[in-house]
Amino acid sequence: MAAVANKNIAHDQYLGKFTEMVTAANVTNFLVIALDNNTGAYLASKHVTHYVRRFTTRTGADSSTTDNHATSALKFEVLTELLSIGVSVLLSDVDVAVLHNPFASLYRDSDIENMSDGWDDDSVYGFVHSMEVPDDGGHGPLRSLRYETRNSGLLYVAATVEGLRTVRILAQRMNSEAVWDQSAWNQETFRAATSSHPVGGASVRVINYFCVMNTKLLFKYLPHARHLPADVPLGEPHIHVPTMAHMNYHPEKEQRMAATLRFYREKDRSALREWNGGEGRNTGGCQHKVGVPTQEMPPLDDATATNHTLISNLLASHTTWRWGSSHSELRAPITFAPNGTVGTPWGEGTWGAVPGPWRKDAVHVRLLEHGLRDGAGHGLRDGAGHGIHQTYILMFLSEKWAFVGVRCSDERVSYGRVAADPIPEKRLVW
Repeated sequence: MAAVANKNIAHDQYLGKFTEMVTAANVTNFLVIALDNNTGAYLASKHVTHYVRRFTTRTGADSSTTDNHATSALKFEVLTELLSIGVSVLLSDVDVAVLHNPFASLYRDSDIENMSDGWDDDSVYGFVHSMEVPDDGGHGPLRSLRYETRNSGLLYVAATVEGLRTVRILAQRMNSEAVWDQSAWNQETFRAATSSHPVGGASVRVINYFCVMNTKLLFKYLPHARHLPADVPLGEPHIHVPTMAHMNYHPEKEQRMAATLRFYREKDRSALREWNGGEGRNTGGCQHKVGVPTQEMPPLDDATATNHTLISNLLASHTTWRWGSSHSELRAPITFAPNGTVGTPWGEGTWGAVPGPWRKDAVHVRLLEHGLRDGAGHGLRDGAGHGIHQTYILMFLSEKWAFVGVRCSDERVSYGRVAADPIPEKRLVW
């Protein structure tokens, strides 16, 4: 197992804690490739196995001065050197919580084993996306294979001819192209060879996304575990602990790392719920979610109905909408009225603009909901024993006449689209 670091990676906050977790997980075959003497000295003081290797980047910068993306691009030089002498490598970024010995999660049946940025079977392993095309002459829908990117910050490369050839091609690209290492990584592990572009030909296994987690799964989906079968308690830290968790999606890396360790090591089930699935801490409301600066959602007034582009277009269209928890479960009719009321199959509510400069593409909807439960499974009621008012942010896709909804209390995602077919040609937002 190896990591690459220089002095611009905060030593005590990241590198030091990472090496401590590796040691605690009883990983004995571990070293750090230090890109400068300062980092080498720090590792020596911590008695961490390492060696110092200086590089020069494509732009002529010394490896001691590179930022995180430029440092990450140097990993393929390191991998080329190690694989060339017959050493297979599990390479990890240092913003990773190491909870078990990660070698137990490897199958070793492929040239490459790689973590995914996906969060369910479809996004991780791929699915066939169908898109209907009008007047297609009877040829049927267009179909494409789609899956989420595979992360170049946590991967195992076996010392095979194909593994070495792949990282050598990537090292050459990093030295000659202004390309993000993760984009190049996904290209080289997927596309076919051409006369002008050879490929490594490496076989690839995607690591199980519950064994090596990303923070979208960990903080957005796992606390609610709605997409899991009821008999699979993977959101229970006393039952399931992943091998590693990569803090890759969110900017609050150090704080979310601490929350992850509290959740899995201390079995503190509240630790993940303190954070939004998106950026920021969970306020229990709309503030800090999807660019919303406040909890308060003003009712619709005449000035907003006239001057707000999205709202005026919604009212002028005189159309009904469909809304549901998935694209296949959309219910109708949803109506947006000029008096600020919204009609739904679940009852009437209110709607209006989203305050602030960032969400001109969105409206808020407030509904009274029954049957909601908290994290412990208890029914939610207001002081009078009624249901709970829930606020949704509906973010519209201008040309598609569709929206993605986020429920502010728990970030549950829903979907909607206009009930008209074909959809209007007028743009909704801009």
